[in-house]
Amino acid sequence: MAGFYLLVLAMVGGLLFGAWMLIFEIRPFSLFLAVLGAGMAYGALRIIWSSFPRRIKFETPGILLDPKRQPKLFEEIRRISRDTRQKLPA
Repeated sequence: MAGFYLLVLAMVGGLLFGAWMLIFEIRPFSLFLAVLGAGMAYGALRIIWSSFPRRIKFETPGILLDPKRQPKLFEEIRRISRDTRQKLPA
């Protein structure tokens, strides 16, 4: 993990340094180079934003089964659980 974040910092530092050089240090001023530098700065910000994980709420897929509405299915599950000597699934 440390290597990954060191690589991220190196890439972001390089992009921001390049953007700074293109926008502020090159004379005479060129609109093309300024736009290119702004694109590099935007890329650096996107890399920073993308490198940190975000929490995603897990939603259980499928439908909830009811033992009263599907008695044959639950009887089969109980039989398999009993025959294999395993705990009945929740």
